[in-house]
Amino acid sequence: MSFIRNTALNAVATVTTTLGRLLMTTLIARRIGPEAFGVLIFAQWCAETIAAVATVGLPNVLARYCPELADAPATARRARVRQLFAAGAATFVIALVASAVVFGFFGHRGSYLIAASIAWTLGTLVLMLTNALGNGLLRFDLILFSNLVFVAVGLGATFLLVHPGDPLGAMLVWVLASLTGAGAMLLGLRVGRSGPAAGAARPLSGFRDIGRYAVNTWIGGLAASQLWTRGEIGVLRVFEPPADIARYGAATTLSGLIMQGVNLFQGGLTPHLAKAWAQDDRAYIESLLGGLSRLTFAASIGGGLLIVLFAPQIVSGFFGARFAGAAPALMIIVFGVSAAGAGPAGMAVQFATDGRFQRNVNLLGVGLLVGLTAGLAPFLGIAGAALARTLVIGGAGIASVVMLGRIGYPDLRRTILWRWALGLALLAGCAAAAVWLRPGLVVRAGLFCLAGVATLALFAEPRWLAIARAWPAMGARFAPPRRRDDAPSRAWGDV
Repeated sequence: MSFIRNTALNAVATVTTTLGRLLMTTLIARRIGPEAFGVLIFAQWCAETIAAVATVGLPNVLARYCPELADAPATARRARVRQLFAAGAATFVIALVASAVVFGFFGHRGSYLIAASIAWTLGTLVLMLTNALGNGLLRFDLILFSNLVFVAVGLGATFLLVHPGDPLGAMLVWVLASLTGAGAMLLGLRVGRSGPAAGAARPLSGFRDIGRYAVNTWIGGLAASQLWTRGEIGVLRVFEPPADIARYGAATTLSGLIMQGVNLFQGGLTPHLAKAWAQDDRAYIESLLGGLSRLTFAASIGGGLLIVLFAPQIVSGFFGARFAGAAPALMIIVFGVSAAGAGPAGMAVQFATDGRFQRNVNLLGVGLLVGLTAGLAPFLGIAGAALARTLVIGGAGIASVVMLGRIGYPDLRRTILWRWALGLALLAGCAAAAVWLRPGLVVRAGLFCLAGVATLALFAEPRWLAIARAWPAMGARFAPPRRRDDAPSRAWGDV
């Protein structure tokens, strides 16, 4: 199955689950109110964190090494499947014990809430593993099917189980949706084709390589999950009441839409980049990363423009007037979320360093996020937490792009950094106009159209940006440089 078709299927699946989750979240928030929603947001952060810890990198192993199963000898393939199944069972036990300890320690108001929180953790874990398995087997059609089931069950349960002021029913909604979505994936794998057709038999990767990749990506992925979602919620809970935590959760939910939109363009990247990396096809890798980076940064900057110009209307429209205080924090967060465009660069760096670089950056980022939030939140409230998030994830994205030059792609690094800087300047100009001039909706819409056209022109590689790529020679001449990849190579969209 081609990269374009996989990406298209993954895009539809991502749109389905993103819109479904957003609709479920907004319906629940409007129904139970800010106080109960703040409790729900903290429970969700705990459940997702415990599930991520319990995996010990297994989802990354499934996505990275399952493509090898198609070309492996039958005996080795069956043995590897049994080993992966045993690893999955072990992660389930770890999550069960850890969630029972954590939620029992934090002591919800009743045993039903504790049981629902534990079930939420297990459901999140199972859905995480099944989606990774579908990705590794290139079964993006089943990922779409699983997401459709998740959304359908979740929306139906939202109308039946959620009651005003009570987070228990909302927890059960997420539990049922996660378990049925995972069940749909497993059912599809059992009754359908389980992967691509096998070619010439090739040996599987060794346990040492898999273990090193699993540990590095597990630590880095765990830190990344805190860095890119709501890792500061635990600290913010010390300084802010549940209602403000709920508003901050609304801001991070809406800003997360940008990251989900960016993921539409890179959902099928991992298995295809893995194959190109194994073949050392550098021309194709640079073409692939360059094309995807233009798309991802255009999506992240474009989404940020929409939010900074219409933040109050977006927050009130989705979550209601009681959550209007989330608008300033949302406008701050989108500047950092633009770093989601560096996703393709981060994936390449992860492959080049076996996950070590991303692990170190994410660990440092989490420490900075917690420290900055603790320092800023007592004075600025949720706006301080938003500022901490923007500074940290923006820095992490810059580090990934800079590292491209260290792994052999300096021209790509320079081009990405220049475009990103100009995109952020455009975003800042629109934010300043929205805050200081306070124009009407018609003027905001016109400004968004103009800025959108400028964004498209910026990331469509206009002629005048050639000077950015020629930075080392700017003192000598200003003509566009000769391309380094004169040799014929596959374009990133031709596979």
